[in-house]
Amino acid sequence: QLNEQGEKEKDTVTTSQALQIAGRAGRFASAFPDGEVTTFRREDLLLLKDIASRQVDTIKRAGLHPTAEQIEMFAYHLPKHSISSLIDIFVVLSQLDDSLFFMCNVEDVKFLADIIEHV
Repeated sequence: QLNEQGEKEKDTVTTSQALQIAGRAGRFASAFPDGEVTTFRREDLLLLKDIASRQVDTIKRAGLHPTAEQIEMFAYHLPKHSISSLIDIFVVLSQLDDSLFFMCNVEDVKFLADIIEHV
């Protein structure tokens, strides 16, 4: 990621992220059920072990985001609307159990949709 001066900065992964990565370590489309995980730099290995040993935070709510198929369905019924507009309509019409879910920020997707709208 970039800092305020536009310089690259490294951020430490969370326990959840480390376990997700380690859980897939080298096993994608592999016949082997077990894998191993390590770090690129030797000095980061102790940090990885520390992060992986921490308790994972309990997830209280899940973020939801409209799928491409859902937006495509809206486009079928509302053909004159832009993709960005369709996303706005989807978000407004969505009903979520706020105790379990939240709508993810869709602004980046709308920005990209506006850029490629003419394509």
